[in-house]
Amino acid sequence: MKKYLFAVLLLFFSACNDDILYDRIGNIICTHKTDCGEGVPEYLGTPSDSSSFKEVLNKTRLQYPDSTTDVDYGEFDGIVRNHFYLDKSFLTFQLDKQTNSASMRSELRFGPYTWDVSTEKEHILSAKVRCYGSSELSKYTFMQIHEYQGANLPLLRLAWERRKEGVTNHIWAGVVTSRDLENRVYEWIDLGKRDDKFFDITISVKSSKMLVSVNGNLLVEKDISYWNGTQNYYKAGLYLNHLESKGKTKVQFERLEYIVK
Repeated sequence: MKKYLFAVLLLFFSACNDDILYDRIGNIICTHKTDCGEGVPEYLGTPSDSSSFKEVLNKTRLQYPDSTTDVDYGEFDGIVRNHFYLDKSFLTFQLDKQTNSASMRSELRFGPYTWDVSTEKEHILSAKVRCYGSSELSKYTFMQIHEYQGANLPLLRLAWERRKEGVTNHIWAGVVTSRDLENRVYEWIDLGKRDDKFFDITISVKSSKMLVSVNGNLLVEKDISYWNGTQNYYKAGLYLNHLESKGKTKVQFERLEYIVK
């Protein structure tokens, strides 16, 4: 009976192998291979051709494969890359990291001006985003509040993690908890399980308070007055920051907006 059950299970998993990917301990990471960001479309659209993204591209520069500027502010007309393209109507960032000795990114950096978190003007980064999984990577970052100069660190990092704090395949918000940068500590807030759908996410900073909402639900509300006196900017895209892993994935935006009011 045991041999029969084993044979049935083996046949089942073999049949599903093309459609479902698992991590090393058997948890499902992707519902199908394309959900792992492994498929690249034959046609790569030009992001600046989309009226949905023209405004936001005028406020950003593209960094690839590290902090080097790949496309500068206001110079996106006609630009398309295999790591930055339009897939149908979706702004897509895709990376294939082949070494475990360096980080890699395809990210939009918002600017050129920076701002202090104590600002009386509200700085909002709002998106409708789809986070793909990965059959190889352990984590990646898709949105940030990043400090300019100083310690050059992200105050906020929104990330996908394969496995963290006992849960698998979730989206997390990592917040630096103080200016004690030598003993830097992140508070990690679980934003929910990743699936293969687009979801709404909004980051807002005003008067030393930071809010993060997912699908209209406020999940992070934090006093960040300890970060006063630093200059910051938003980032959005794909950052493979785990040096010990390599692999590929992608992130897509149906909507991406930067608002100051």
